[in-house]
Amino acid sequence: MTAEEELLEQKLHVLDARLRRAEDERDLLIMENEELQEQVTVLAEQLDGGGGGSQLQKDEASREEELIALSEEISRMDMELRLLRDSHATVQERVKEVTAIKEAVRVRIIRVTVQ
Repeated sequence: MTAEEELLEQKLHVLDARLRRAEDERDLLIMENEELQEQVTVLAEQLDGGGGGSQLQKDEASREEELIALSEEISRMDMELRLLRDSHATVQERVKEVTAIKEAVRVRIIRVTVQ
């Protein structure tokens, strides 16, 4: 394996690891988002029931802000994940191209040697 192939292979592994981390982070944020949404729903139900007023409104507003921030973070991570997937695909294609070129050169060397 040539140095260029090794470098591409190494980049491929790094991108794979980054992709897995980004997916894990995104999944964690989605779970947190769902939990916060449930909390907002519970608080809204409590508000509708008339129990506790002002503090509940403050809590709900705080949770809504946190929910918005998490939603923005999920969107950002989703975009980063898409970029990582694109980079990963590009590196995979380059590895395939280098491998094909390497094989073609090897075949030509064998033909020249045989003649």
